[in-house]
Amino acid sequence: MEIERKFLVDKLPEMNINKYDNIKQYYLSLDPEIRIRNKNDKTYLMTVKSSGGMIRKETEFEITESIFKELIEVSISCVSKTRHYIGRLEFDIYFNIKDLMTVEIEFDSEKEANEFIPLDWFGKEVTYDKRYKNKNLAIKRRDE
Repeated sequence: MEIERKFLVDKLPEMNINKYDNIKQYYLSLDPEIRIRNKNDKTYLMTVKSSGGMIRKETEFEITESIFKELIEVSISCVSKTRHYIGRLEFDIYFNIKDLMTVEIEFDSEKEANEFIPLDWFGKEVTYDKRYKNKNLAIKRRDE
């Protein structure tokens, strides 16, 4: 299970961020959510996620580059972003979606997630706002 909260970010945090990935995420299906992901042209993953808000079932496994390239051909949408890692935080800056930045944090328990106090640079919480699910951002990007 994935337990995660997501927030908008209005301005970049003032801190050094050294670790990041350039990610291209292609969607094969939106319901159920099935996607393939490429990190820095090195790692290729397939992920299946259930519907939901803060708590969702997630299965993820590596695939080969050749399978990844074949599946791109049947994908229905894509989102590209740079993901910066700040401890447990994943800070995403999206390409081709004007001014969109989000931050996500994964938790070990629902209790921990509910007790989390957002940092001062976090904006509006969008955990339950379907418009900010990456699969929907990929469709929005396609439509723009």
